[in-house]
Amino acid sequence: MSSSSSSVQYTAVPNNKVPLPPVTAERYSVTCRFCNVGCGYDVFVFPVGQEGGPSAGQNAIVYNMVDKVFNRNLQNYQADYTSVLPALSANSGTPWIGEGMVSKTIRYNPNTQTWEEVYILEVPSAECPVNEGNYSTRGGRNAQRIWSPFNDVASGFRVYETRIKTPLIRWNGTLQAVGWSYVIEAIAQILYYYLTNETTDYPVGPAATEVMAIRADHGGGEGGGVFGNLMPGLFLHMGLATPFVRFHYQVAFSLTEDALMEATNGKGTDTSSMLDISITDVMVMWGINEYVTSTVNLIQHIFDNLRGATVSRKQQWFEPGEPTPPGMAIVVEARPSETAHAVAAAVGCTVEQAMNGTCNVGKSQEGLPQVLVVQVNPGTDTELINAVAAYIYYTYGSTTVQNFINMYQQAQKNSNNAFTFNNTNYQYYLEYLQSKSLSDWLSEAEQITGVPQNIIQMMGDMLAKPKVGSNGQNYYKRVVIEFEKGIIWSGNYTPIYSLANLAIIIGALSGRPGCGMSTGFGHQRGAAFPLPPPPPWYPQIGLSLNQGRMLWIQMSQYVPQQLQKQGMTVNGPNIAEFVKNFYSQYTSSLVPQIYQYNPVIDYLIYSGYGKVLWVFTAVPYKLTMAGGKLAQTINHRSKLLQECVENTLSAGVPSGSTSSIISSSPYYNTSAVSSTIPQFPDPDTYAQAVISCLSGSNKQPGALFIVGNDIILNQNGLLESAAHIILPSAANHGETYEIRWNGHDRRLRLDEPFHSPPGMAMPDVWIYAMIAYRLYQLLEQNGMGSSPQAQRIYQAFNQIWTSLKNNMMQNSQPLSLIPEFSEFYYDYNWFNIYSDIWDYYVANGPTNFSSWPYGYLVPHWAPGWSQMSLSDLKATRTIGVQLTILGKTTNPDGSFTLWGLVNYAEPGIQGAINGQFRAEAVTVNPNQSVTVGNTQLPLITREVKYININDLQSMFGYDYNTLMQYVIDGLNPFPMPYVGVFGYAAQLQQKYKYWVNNGRWNIIFQSGWTDFQVSEIYRRVPFPIIAVSQQDAMNEGWNNGDLLLVYNDWGSITGVAWISNTVAPGQVFIAMAYPTSPGANQLTSPTVDPVTDNQMVKWAWANIVKIGTLPQDLVQQITFAPVQFNVPSSSSS
Repeated sequence: MSSSSSSVQYTAVPNNKVPLPPVTAERYSVTCRFCNVGCGYDVFVFPVGQEGGPSAGQNAIVYNMVDKVFNRNLQNYQADYTSVLPALSANSGTPWIGEGMVSKTIRYNPNTQTWEEVYILEVPSAECPVNEGNYSTRGGRNAQRIWSPFNDVASGFRVYETRIKTPLIRWNGTLQAVGWSYVIEAIAQILYYYLTNETTDYPVGPAATEVMAIRADHGGGEGGGVFGNLMPGLFLHMGLATPFVRFHYQVAFSLTEDALMEATNGKGTDTSSMLDISITDVMVMWGINEYVTSTVNLIQHIFDNLRGATVSRKQQWFEPGEPTPPGMAIVVEARPSETAHAVAAAVGCTVEQAMNGTCNVGKSQEGLPQVLVVQVNPGTDTELINAVAAYIYYTYGSTTVQNFINMYQQAQKNSNNAFTFNNTNYQYYLEYLQSKSLSDWLSEAEQITGVPQNIIQMMGDMLAKPKVGSNGQNYYKRVVIEFEKGIIWSGNYTPIYSLANLAIIIGALSGRPGCGMSTGFGHQRGAAFPLPPPPPWYPQIGLSLNQGRMLWIQMSQYVPQQLQKQGMTVNGPNIAEFVKNFYSQYTSSLVPQIYQYNPVIDYLIYSGYGKVLWVFTAVPYKLTMAGGKLAQTINHRSKLLQECVENTLSAGVPSGSTSSIISSSPYYNTSAVSSTIPQFPDPDTYAQAVISCLSGSNKQPGALFIVGNDIILNQNGLLESAAHIILPSAANHGETYEIRWNGHDRRLRLDEPFHSPPGMAMPDVWIYAMIAYRLYQLLEQNGMGSSPQAQRIYQAFNQIWTSLKNNMMQNSQPLSLIPEFSEFYYDYNWFNIYSDIWDYYVANGPTNFSSWPYGYLVPHWAPGWSQMSLSDLKATRTIGVQLTILGKTTNPDGSFTLWGLVNYAEPGIQGAINGQFRAEAVTVNPNQSVTVGNTQLPLITREVKYININDLQSMFGYDYNTLMQYVIDGLNPFPMPYVGVFGYAAQLQQKYKYWVNNGRWNIIFQSGWTDFQVSEIYRRVPFPIIAVSQQDAMNEGWNNGDLLLVYNDWGSITGVAWISNTVAPGQVFIAMAYPTSPGANQLTSPTVDPVTDNQMVKWAWANIVKIGTLPQDLVQQITFAPVQFNVPSSSSS
């Protein structure tokens, strides 16, 4: 690689200090590539040798933002590093910059047409309201994941080595590099065959039903985003019209929070905001290990609330006279997790005090603990939730509960049914709660869940006992509930619906400031695409192929209908009994009832179905139920095809007896030795060989052609071991534009590119557009240009083809197969291209694709999206806009304001009752810009204001009733009983000794896709870690560093014992994936929720045997210390 052509001689900054960006540094805005919180980061890029100075004005660390919501003024703030920084200095403006935030690499300069050595700093943004300059152990290492060719940049060099830099084809036992034209032609010919042969007729035309797909649906980092996920959606769902698509850790085309959707009329999977989290009276964390999975949300916003730092903020949003004490927290987990320890310590308590209900009881007005940690038996959450709800109903039914029911009914009346409350289903719910006495509820729950009755009562009091003001008036608690995989992967529909019921009766879904119910997300999200068709057998079950697929069985409608058909009375107890029987039937048959409506793709793969498998940035061997079984199946089916294509199926395999071979000269089979294998084929020959082996004269039953795209090969076992063709994608963190929103706040932001894709890697937009273009050409060339298949592809991609052509600044490297397009990244104006995509496919996507009969998904979409351009979003830097986007207004001073919704339940309930709701206003004022070198930083002001519902028309051009179509427009409580463990998992529970808790671990993110390149992480986790309790270790004779084999009917995993204080006796904790290997999903079964198709990967039971001990040199690399947080000596007892 050549250096800059400039005559200036640079001297590299010594490794003993972090280079500060000079004022001339380029500046970009991004979000963290990792967890759901979506911390904002400012990226600075500058030539090696041109560093800035520590004094204010000598470096590019400058901000220009006023946050009136969190009371932070950083207008024209210039960072100063001439003195030691205090802890959390970024909160007041100057971020600490660590070594993990800096990388030295090379980047292509299109002006000089050379590769130049540069520093790239990814610095936690002090402007961003999400993190206010804070960061997690993952985000603080963002820059370490930037690829670098310099081997003294250890992690960056390892990333560079593991990046997929060219298209690859599997041939003669290896993955061999080929060009873009080769793979595009081969893929297009194979797909052309399955788009015109072996199809299923749909109203939209023949569909490629022999094609299956495992694709990412959302995610931070290189796991997805709006633009990235749009491409396979257009190509697979619409162009090929395959119905057999699943999400990366889902096993069907399913959601994760269907029950919450159903309970909120399909609109409320994440209702609240970080503002609400910071001011709530009670923060409930149910099955969500926030310290591990949402670190900054916990330590920045929840901790501020618990410590009383947001009292003045509460006074702004609470009623006059309403008490505003420090917040309380309830943590519900099946183990004493890191979050349990951290939250207790944050308020000066031990986890033991938090578990027995004595944490800071002397400081509470009501004599209640400030933090309560509740340890529930695995899979019994529904029983606990219902018992808490029953206690609240019997204790506070005439006060707290009736207050909120009256509120919902008043909202329905005031809104003329724009908001509705399902009173019929609510009565069923009450009948269910009344079906047992409170004493029976509590005793049954204690027996099933393991939670003492007094703790259950304490939970109810913390949630529903009114606050009493100094004026003697009662004020109802403000509650935020967040949940995650602790119930999403453990029961799913029944615990989530029961939790939604609880949220309804305590007002968490009332839309009041400080209230909400949300999933925390596994990572950031972003999606926009046409939905795939339903499965081809819909006519056989009485449904039309012209309707969208049923993603889950809506039990609130289905159960009453079935009871009526059976001639039974529809009431709460009968509903509960029907639901129990429904799940029991699944356990007996092992056929999930939802499958006929929404098939599990893994089941089809196991069954030998399909000819083509498309894999988009997904790592199913690590993140899917029964991952070991899935790997064996796919690998075997892939090998069948490979051996057929290379004509090696019979190599070394005799056709008859071999005993005669060694009885006569020459004592071997000369024809076997002399037979050759094909030479490396051209793309036409290759494609025809694949088709022949799948469907032609050489057909091999079960053979499967696998193609996929990703950025890192070595972490993706499916691509590495089974894919026949692999496409190199540009990363959507740093190498191309991407937009996504975060958990806890629904904050949409633009990620800007600041680095060069390595090798021949290209954005997914280009990759899918080129394959679609060639496929369209083949249809035209074969007289099918007017066919439904061709028209689908044209409708899906023509706008993108046009934009690529219009924004190709030059064509320095024509794609030989399609020479009107360049295959060189820097020949395109990517911002213009993505702006076009935003306008057509995202902001106006549901309108432009309204004719697609299966629907067009843009989560949180509303008409206000169309008022914002991508340039507007870019101008908001790391602040962004909250979803849904209400609209854009321009101001007399030349500034503009983007308006976003604070709380999804607020317009429908509080808007109907009080005539107003809160909206976040982000104002960008270029007239108050700050100049930093060549960069202009317009002043950004963030504030939250009340909008009158009657002003919507004048502000945004639509009325209140229109808005209500896109926010929570109703509540639908419904009885949901505890149904126990079901499916294959029920067999494991009966057969094996230890419950295997499957989850995330702080140091590892998701599949560990960029963790194994970071040396300190690799040394910390060189093997899977198996966390065991002290009691079990003593009983079994285990010690730290012992090698344990964990096994059951579905697989096994070997790992290193860690005697940990984060697990309880009778259970072990194994992360879902490790940097070096799969994790707990080697032990999970093919159990899904028969209502929603969600995989139950929290439900594994196994036996454990010791098989050895690590040598001491390896033991010394691993930390076996307990999870421990500093608890002040003055903690209460």
